[in-house]
Amino acid sequence: MKQDIWLILSTLVLIFSISYGLMSGFTSEILGMIKPITVFQYSCFFTFALLLNKYLQKLNPYKEKLLTIGFLFLLASGYEVLWNFFFWFSNYGFYGINTDIDEITYNDLRHKFVLPFNLSLNITETEYFENKPVNLNINSKISFLVFICSLYFIFKLH
Repeated sequence: MKQDIWLILSTLVLIFSISYGLMSGFTSEILGMIKPITVFQYSCFFTFALLLNKYLQKLNPYKEKLLTIGFLFLLASGYEVLWNFFFWFSNYGFYGINTDIDEITYNDLRHKFVLPFNLSLNITETEYFENKPVNLNINSKISFLVFICSLYFIFKLH
């Protein structure tokens, strides 16, 4: 019963972080202290861990197949985590380039097929980069979340 209460609370925090992040464009902070993507990352792992612990006994018959799937996710997310960190260190560490304004990792969800500084958008170059919804920070946090969830999944199944 206690675990169900924690699961409900964690799920509510997860839903709040997603909706707050989408409404603010992931640019503002919750209570002026923490980014919505960080709250999402923590609450998502907590919810995943609680659900896994709740249904672990039911997953035992499929243990070998699930371990293979877990290692697949670990491989894919591990590559992404390493790529993000190497990319950040190679650009920011060596050249002093801010990775938040990098076109390679930029994923504009609002104007996907529009050139960045098109006059029809009526936005400046600075506004374009400041208001983008997804950047290397968000990509890294989601990749690391999948990596840790995969590691925890393998740990609990083994």
